[in-house]
Amino acid sequence: MIGACNPPEDEDACTSDGSARPHEAISPVYASSSGAVKGLVSGLTSLVNALGSAGSAPSPGDARSTRRERRDARALPATPRDPPALALCIAEEFTEKKYLWTGDIEPEMYDLFCTFTDPTLSFVGLETFETNLRNLQPFLTALVRDADVELFACELDEPSRRVRASWRMTGNLALPWRPRIDLRGRTTFTYYDAGVERGCLIEAYDEEWEIGAGEAVAQLARPWKW
Repeated sequence: MIGACNPPEDEDACTSDGSARPHEAISPVYASSSGAVKGLVSGLTSLVNALGSAGSAPSPGDARSTRRERRDARALPATPRDPPALALCIAEEFTEKKYLWTGDIEPEMYDLFCTFTDPTLSFVGLETFETNLRNLQPFLTALVRDADVELFACELDEPSRRVRASWRMTGNLALPWRPRIDLRGRTTFTYYDAGVERGCLIEAYDEEWEIGAGEAVAQLARPWKW
């Protein structure tokens, strides 16, 4: 395993909603998307979470705990991962779990305060990511047909502490106008070594798409024959 390094900079306390702090960099991909599209997706996400049964509020003690305290209190992973093992597990999330559709991720691979970014959303916190995925699942299960995820490549770059995956997700929506989702993208997982007991943890998840955010969202409204 590569030499252990410090986790992302600690803060006095975590935010209750997972929003990014001022010092945390904003992805150029997210920054370049239109405010209207980002506002639409943010609003839909909030609506899904409001309707969902999975609670998103942290426990009372969380708001008073520092990031370091929460990391230290976290249970150790069943299997600490070195960089090759982490890259293999990331690949399996695409090929076996189809997580882009199912939301089935392995939480112990992620730092508690991982930054998650795609062209329409950017926030901090594994708990927020899991809540979004859980609350979205009933809608996807009810509406998506023939869902699939293809993984084209999953490459480990140890010098930069990154795993880069390129993929395609497709699926048909059971709506009256029968839209189809067909999206190609790339995700960069940036990790750090948390030591022998915890292994490598993902601290940044950066997703980008081959088409613009507006065009991707427009697929939801475009009729398709399938």
